[in-house]
Amino acid sequence: MFHSLFNRLRTTGVFATGLCALYRLAQHGMTLDTSRLVWLDGATARFAEPADSRLTFRFLTPEDIRKFSGDTSNELNDSFADRIEAGQHLCFAAIAAEPSGDLRLAAYAWFSPHKVEAEYNVGKHKNTGIDFSYPDHVVFMYKGFTHPDFRGRGFYGMVNGLALRGLADRGITHILSTMDWTNNAARRSCRRLGFVELGLACRWGWGRWMHTKLPRVCRSLGIRNSAPTAC
Repeated sequence: MFHSLFNRLRTTGVFATGLCALYRLAQHGMTLDTSRLVWLDGATARFAEPADSRLTFRFLTPEDIRKFSGDTSNELNDSFADRIEAGQHLCFAAIAAEPSGDLRLAAYAWFSPHKVEAEYNVGKHKNTGIDFSYPDHVVFMYKGFTHPDFRGRGFYGMVNGLALRGLADRGITHILSTMDWTNNAARRSCRRLGFVELGLACRWGWGRWMHTKLPRVCRSLGIRNSAPTAC
């Protein structure tokens, strides 16, 4: 805990560290989650083109999911395959070919066109989930994952950038996503890729009595939340 606190002081300063500490304290007294709402325009996305010929980037099939779920380090199970079969979600992945000929899942991200249910956009508490609906040219990205053996090689940017290319024939040109507002590493990664921050999305309350606040710009972008929302 003290090591984490020292690193935050060193990288963000006293004020930001104190604000984060107050936020964590407030989470002990109520159900509270604050996330950064971020937006990527495919026309301005910045990502490195894959240079390794052993890598393949493509959308996964239900059969792929079931195969890769056999390795628990991939953080998948058969229920993820059901999402694809139901036509609700898409998974775009980087697959690495090993010298032995075996295929390994290097990274992936999940995408939900038209709308995303609260259960796929939730914080530490189940009641903090926020559902979104948005125009047809927008897709919501969640569960971005890079296998520990492949981290530090820019897969997050490549997966998101190449997924947008693959989604272009569906008329999808923008990615919407969220991240915990205290996650500075994710924030830096998103900035490098070209994500723009729309503002903070907040969900707070007690028990079943929850409230949601979205950035004002959401209205002009056609981003909606079905729960009672303060703007």
